[in-house]
Amino acid sequence: MSRITGTVKRLFERPYGDKIMRSFCVEEDDRVFGTGAFKHPSINVGNRISFEVEKNQKGFWNAITKTIEEVQQQAAPPAAMPYVAAPSAPKTDWALKDKIIELQACRNTAVAFVGVLMQHSLIKVPTKKDEQFDFALNLVNELTDQFVQSNTNLREGKPVREVQKEVEVDADAPEAAGTADEWQE
Repeated sequence: MSRITGTVKRLFERPYGDKIMRSFCVEEDDRVFGTGAFKHPSINVGNRISFEVEKNQKGFWNAITKTIEEVQQQAAPPAAMPYVAAPSAPKTDWALKDKIIELQACRNTAVAFVGVLMQHSLIKVPTKKDEQFDFALNLVNELTDQFVQSNTNLREGKPVREVQKEVEVDADAPEAAGTADEWQE
């Protein structure tokens, strides 16, 4: 026989003939302990109890009912929780965020613009596939820089500069349909 002390975790009841057989388990042990038809007043979920156990012929563990006793739980002193201020969030650098958003917008515009130019064969693109990516990326980077500079000039009250670089036009590309005036209608 051995003594077990633990907190009742779960109660079980099942009919057996004209009786109700009872058992329970404790948090500190994985086994289920039977008490037969006996219902002890201390065996309630959450109660801390101490009891002796024995194994029956079928290999089941039984609590010896006359040894069951409720154990007084020692009240733990309330843990003093020191006040700890929540870490303050770092200050948001709104000016930096604005610059990042502006850069993203200029880059998106440059990507879209280069896509339209290439889709309609309005610029001469290298014939080798491995050179086409570098060409497109360099053109996007160049246009992004120009768009950012134009925004900076606009903010500072300076005239927005026009694109000063010559763009090489593919001689075999079809002529643009219509005139500039027709496009504005």
